[in-house]
Amino acid sequence: KENLSAADMDGDQKLSRVEFIRFIRLTSLGEISVESFGELDLGLVMLWTDLACRCMRDPNPVPNCCHGNDANLNIVDDGSSIQIISLIQICSETADMVGMVSGGFETPEPTISPTPQPTFRGEVSVKFQYELTNDEGLDADAVFNEEGNFMKSHLIEATRRVVVR
Repeated sequence: KENLSAADMDGDQKLSRVEFIRFIRLTSLGEISVESFGELDLGLVMLWTDLACRCMRDPNPVPNCCHGNDANLNIVDDGSSIQIISLIQICSETADMVGMVSGGFETPEPTISPTPQPTFRGEVSVKFQYELTNDEGLDADAVFNEEGNFMKSHLIEATRRVVVR
């Protein structure tokens, strides 16, 4: 919780994308230190999107609460059990993802020697396909046309980040 408060540079009890980067830096003890949101690992970008878009589960979500510059993480500690659970989830899920991204989790030794890396010449074609389920009762047309949600644009942005890397 201290890292959340320290990352909230303007004291508004909401973490913006810039403040989320600071939170990651604090959580990783400086191991992950990027200057912009676009430099983050895809796993951390997807985590941000998931955490920020939980606002859409509210009975009366604020329009665009998880879209673009309006997206933020609510870190108000009002003492309610729902908000305490939310703060714990933000901290624990971020710590887990930071551990995965920074190689903080040990993996078993390989049982066989690695094979040589393949070499490619020319273009490589890549096709992406997604399967979505949601708890909001949205059908495929609503997701595709972004009626009351931004799932499509978030998937496009995440895919763009993966392809650009």
